[in-house]
Amino acid sequence: MNDESKPDETNEQIEQAQKPESEAQNAQAESIEEKQKPKMSKLAVLSIVCLVAACGVFVLYLGLGGLVIPLAVEKMILPAGVVALAVALAAGVIALVMIKASDGALAGRRLAMLGILMPIIVAVAYVRSSAPAEETQEPPSIRCRSNISRLAGEINNYRADNDGRFPKAEKWCDILLEQANVEESLFSCPLDEGARCSYSLNKYAAQAGADLPADMVLLFESKAGWNQVGGPELFIAPHRGRRGTTGCVAFADGKGDFITADNVDSLNWKGDKDSEEAEPDNAEPQAGNAEEK
Repeated sequence: MNDESKPDETNEQIEQAQKPESEAQNAQAESIEEKQKPKMSKLAVLSIVCLVAACGVFVLYLGLGGLVIPLAVEKMILPAGVVALAVALAAGVIALVMIKASDGALAGRRLAMLGILMPIIVAVAYVRSSAPAEETQEPPSIRCRSNISRLAGEINNYRADNDGRFPKAEKWCDILLEQANVEESLFSCPLDEGARCSYSLNKYAAQAGADLPADMVLLFESKAGWNQVGGPELFIAPHRGRRGTTGCVAFADGKGDFITADNVDSLNWKGDKDSEEAEPDNAEPQAGNAEEK
């Protein structure tokens, strides 16, 4: 019995002696395999993160149609998305170059390719959607702002040709129609059907001298009429958009913008925001032939 048990004990001792060696070899093999396994490129991951962030920004921007947000915030949203796309594209290109040069040490080629292709697709789609087409018309609100901006430009042209003088306030529409390069359709907002003119001349600008501050109100949206002159009391806000209910205003530099009724009093109506001068005796709004919209 003792002789028969000795081989078994010897085998067990041999196995126990070999076991640590086997475990060490397995650990060493796993370590080598782990070292040989490609590492994910951090730039490829960064490219995808920026791509997802850009998509989130654009979804946020497009989804704000019914919300009232500060103008400063609105102006920051779209540029933030563009910057995120640019970073995604740059990181994707650099990651792809580094992955190819790593001889298999870096992984993430598909992520890098996605980070490169998606910004290009978005840019091409934006350019195609922004390209003018004969069958595509501007939204009525945008055309309204374009109309009032063009009228402001024509007033500035008239002033340049007449030593800085404004057209006679009570006939400003007639004078522009007769002497400027405008059509009568330019005087009306597309949303204001049947109106001959949808805008009023700022009474303070008409009474000012040759030099006007660039941010002074020149024209603003009002009830329909003709040759209308007045101040913020005539301003109306028929447009609905991301900023809420707004109306079109054109400034002395010819630029147009959408302004909410809550912000209209903060605009530069008198040529100096800090001015506390009293209104002149003849500053009563001249509504002209006003019509109800």
